[in-house]
Order: sequence, then structure tokens, then C-alpha cells
Amino acid sequence: MAFPDDLSYSSRFWADHLELAARDSEVLISVRDLMYNRFLYWLEALSLLKEVLVESPALLWTAEWCRVSTRVADYVSNLLWLRCDLSGER
Repeated sequence: MAFPDDLSYSSRFWADHLELAARDSEVLISVRDLMYNRFLYWLEALSLLKEVLVESPALLWTAEWCRVSTRVADYVSNLLWLRCDLSGER
């Protein structure tokens, strides 16, 4: 499946850009939307791009970045633990 360059880039590198973003409510709302509503689409895109190894570091960084919002950080941490449980990693 062919991916547009912008979708491929954003799927792989959004967390790198998040690292540089200011911790404000607008960005936090976007991160929350991604984690709550688009997470499985993101994983599917990474799988199709054969870039699944991007996912764990992105989730770890997102959890750290979101510490200003306990609910979002907890949700991201739970997604990371679920992923580790499913893959057998620890």
C-alpha cells in the first residue's frame, strides 16, 4: 500500500515534534485526541509502513510529555503496558 509522504512522515515522527512543542492545552487536546480516538489507526499505519519499532519510544516520550495531565499520561502508560503484554516484552 502506498502512503502519501506527509502521512508516512507524520506517522513516524510526530512524537519527535511533540518533544519540541510547548506544553499548552491546545497541544494536549491534540495528543489526547490521538491517543483516545486515533491510536489504532496510528498503529495500523506504522504496521503497514513496517515502522512498528517507532511506537514504544513515541509512547514513552508522550507519557513523559503529558505528565501535566495525569489522565492522558496514565492512559498512554496503560497503552504502553498493554502493548508490552501483547508482544511479550518487558
